[in-house]
Amino acid sequence: IAVDLHEPIAEDVRARLAEHQIESRRWWGSLAHRMPPFAETARLPLPVSERLADCELNLPMSPRMDTHDVERVVSTLKEVL
Repeated sequence: IAVDLHEPIAEDVRARLAEHQIESRRWWGSLAHRMPPFAETARLPLPVSERLADCELNLPMSPRMDTHDVERVVSTLKEVL
C-alpha cells in the first residue's frame, strides 16, 4: 500500500514507524537515474519520479494482517505524522 505524503518526509516517517516495530519501505527512493552508473546518462527531466521517490512510502500489507494489525498501522502512522 503506497502512501503519498505530499512532501519529502518519507524517510523520517519510515524511521518513526520502525521505532514502533512497523516495517515500511521506500521502493522508489533509489531511482535508477540516481544510481552512480547512470548519474551522467543523458535524460529528460523526471519531476514526477523525483517527487514520488521523496514523498512515497509503502506500508505493510499481508493476507495475514487482521483488523487489529491494520488499525495499529493506521493509528501509528497518524501519530508519527
